[in-house]
Amino acid sequence: MMPRRHTPISVLLVLGMLPWTPGLSGAAEWYGGLAIGRATAQLSTPMGLTAPTARLGLEVAARAEFSRHFGAEFNYIELGPRSTAFQLPPTIASQRGWAMAALTKIPAGSVNLLLKTGLAHLDSEARYLLPYVRCTPEHPTCAQRHSEDHAVHLLWGVGSEWTPGRWKVRLLYEQFTVAGAHPELLTLGVFWRVR
Repeated sequence: MMPRRHTPISVLLVLGMLPWTPGLSGAAEWYGGLAIGRATAQLSTPMGLTAPTARLGLEVAARAEFSRHFGAEFNYIELGPRSTAFQLPPTIASQRGWAMAALTKIPAGSVNLLLKTGLAHLDSEARYLLPYVRCTPEHPTCAQRHSEDHAVHLLWGVGSEWTPGRWKVRLLYEQFTVAGAHPELLTLGVFWRVR
């Protein structure tokens, strides 16, 4: 069973306070947005098998831009659930959490190239059945196993965005450094300037 780890969320809180230091917050442009797309991962089963899986993924974002080239973003991330039920043993996993990242924008004509780097606190959960285990009526769930992981991981992303008026339309690829799963997220997002 995967050991349960609790990484202090204060790491994300300290990082999140940096963009709102005096002198930056007053000049910032604020955006809210939603991004939906394809989340993929390589799941490992207890028998050592790996299986690529894909499910709908989403991000809900609050974003601050401090200049033409730099900004910061806070996200709620949903990367599951996903399943390897076509293999033995069947495995069902889900990943969700929060992220804080710095944004670097590179103007390229009518669009901006976008680089995203930061930290993500992901809660990962896996449930699976052990194969070839015969349970008794007294213990009907003897073959069921459950594991969890709660940790801060690095994330990076690259993409492009178009800014018509107060809107932003973004295509972004992201990857998270989660051991064994290597989740990836490809999303199309829409942002609205709120201030």
